[in-house]
Amino acid sequence: GAHDRKFNVRGCIYLDNLDINDVHAIMKGATCLFHSSLNEGFGITIVESQILETPVFCLKTAINEEIAGKGAFYVGKNEELDIRTYGDDQIKEIVRLGIENTKRFQLLNTLHSYERFCQ
Repeated sequence: GAHDRKFNVRGCIYLDNLDINDVHAIMKGATCLFHSSLNEGFGITIVESQILETPVFCLKTAINEEIAGKGAFYVGKNEELDIRTYGDDQIKEIVRLGIENTKRFQLLNTLHSYERFCQ
C-alpha cells in the first residue's frame, strides 16, 4: 500500500499520517513548494503555500498558471531547477504576489479557519 512505498528522490523525505496542522507547519518552514503534478486538477497545495508565505515553484501548465497566477516561479517540463539561482528580492516578490493571489480564494481561507475551529 501507500505506507510501503519507497521513493528514491535525493533530498526528499516521505512522511505519512500527518494531520493538517503538521502539514501546514512543514509547508510554512519549507524552503519552497515544488508542485510537479501534471495530472492534478486543482493544486490546492499551491494556494496553501501562498497563504503560508512559502515560495512556490511549479511546472508551467495552463492549470498551474491559472491557480498560482503571478505568485509562482514556473519551470518547463524538461528544465532543470536550481532554486539557489533566485535572489532574496525575487523570492520576496513571488511571496508577495502569492499572498495577493490568494485573495481570489477567500472561501478556501474560510474553510481552513472552520476546519481548525472544529478540531
